[in-house]
Amino acid sequence: KVKSEDLKNILAAAYALTYVPFFEGFGIPILEVFVSDLPVIASGVTSLPEVAGKAALYVQPDSIESIADAMAQLTNDPTLRTKLIEAGRKQRLKFSWDKTAGLLWDSFERTVEG
Repeated sequence: KVKSEDLKNILAAAYALTYVPFFEGFGIPILEVFVSDLPVIASGVTSLPEVAGKAALYVQPDSIESIADAMAQLTNDPTLRTKLIEAGRKQRLKFSWDKTAGLLWDSFERTVEG
């Protein structure tokens, strides 16, 4: 487990997040990285495209070539990297604990009333 202060330092030294699981329930690591202004390479499966929106390069998690190509794209195209960072800044605004709690509460109310 990485301490919060250590995580900040690790992210400050990173060039991008490559997050390519075969299955992911939500994608909190992507949102954490958006706050750190890093571009994201993510699996194009499960919930990740919904969480990352247009703010990530998507790859197949079982394709080393696909992952390597995306890493090369980010390395060789600083404009793409900047665009993904800007898109991440916008995408992260769609998510917050307050919004999540409000939606969950609304869901409970609808269930009780219905």
